[in-house]
Amino acid sequence: MPAVITPAAPCFSSASASFDVTLGGIVLPLKDARIAATYVGAPATELTQGLIAGFVTKADADAIVLPADLLVVGGMPLSAILKPADMDTGPGGVMGWWFYLNFTAQPTAYTD
Repeated sequence: MPAVITPAAPCFSSASASFDVTLGGIVLPLKDARIAATYVGAPATELTQGLIAGFVTKADADAIVLPADLLVVGGMPLSAILKPADMDTGPGGVMGWWFYLNFTAQPTAYTD
């Protein structure tokens, strides 16, 4: 498993928000999520050392059913494959897991 990235200057960090991230068709409803990344270029043409950090509640992890075609874990709730020892107290005092997702990004055309 790759290490959690820490963006370096010049960089940005977002305010906290709740939003969904889709990974391989699995929708993770992140609470208290933040996005940060390092700008590359002047003007910036790329984001590197990107990090999305957000909290998935136990209730949400219990409700997320993994796709049936996944080997071994298909059809199981997400919570069944997360370690109870990694569980933490999140926003509002609810139990769940923090997720840390590394990324890079390049510009794309905006469409309304």
